[in-house]
Amino acid sequence: MSAPIVVGYDGSVDSRIAVDFALAEAELRERGLVIVYARLTPIPTLPFEATYAWHQDNSEREAAEKMLAQVAAEIRADAEHVVVDTEIVDTASASTTLVDKSRSAHLIVVGSRGRGGISGLLLGSTSSQVAGHAHCPVLVTRRNVEYGDPRGVVAVGVDGSELSDNAVGFAFATASMRGAELLAVHAWRPLVPRAEVDFADVEADILTEAVAPWRSRYPDVPVRLRSVSGGIRDVLLEEAAGADLLVVGSRGRGGFAGLILGSTSQAMLHHAAVPVAVVHP
Repeated sequence: MSAPIVVGYDGSVDSRIAVDFALAEAELRERGLVIVYARLTPIPTLPFEATYAWHQDNSEREAAEKMLAQVAAEIRADAEHVVVDTEIVDTASASTTLVDKSRSAHLIVVGSRGRGGISGLLLGSTSSQVAGHAHCPVLVTRRNVEYGDPRGVVAVGVDGSELSDNAVGFAFATASMRGAELLAVHAWRPLVPRAEVDFADVEADILTEAVAPWRSRYPDVPVRLRSVSGGIRDVLLEEAAGADLLVVGSRGRGGFAGLILGSTSQAMLHHAAVPVAVVHP
């Protein structure tokens, strides 16, 4: 059985958007869909707390089961050929549960914020933790960004590193399945002031060479190359603003080996207006 698409759901608006994205990805990738509800279970410390917790536990589980059954019925009606499963996991941490699920998943999908999110923050702690520690690619959706017609633009950040190559491969495969254009973005700064002209051709060649193997593997994907002088975060945010999806590696060429997420991927997760996919080694 092929690895499924796994999506975290907690009843929030953001997580419902994530379910819609996950369903669309399951259809495109011809995989099953697992909707996971992580039920937080604090440990009681006093006898009366245990009795109260038992009653609360039953009522919360019943509410969670009803909520999952409803959303599963809704999406099964929209895509009858997708196998949809639901699961309630008792846990002390939603992010830990989803990271554990990522070991056997093809893709994890999470909303940008959940029910516990702080208003005004673009990315919640659970989404951040999952994106940083998952064992498979993670797609973080955005509020007010619906999946819509999957024939648009998939943008990817390219720096020539091995991790970047993984992201490029994921982006090409996704663009091929979506029937989308691939926008490959490479940002650079001249090593010597006022030497942009000298470096422009060299950096453009780095980009061309980085995507060449993938262009051969996916000849159906139209490709647009953008090699731009500037800071990687600013360039990526600007270039990907009109894309349907932005793909980044978990770390780039300048990343430290001990870091889970590099500064660029963190910046995209926190500031990009479009959905972001983080690809790990």
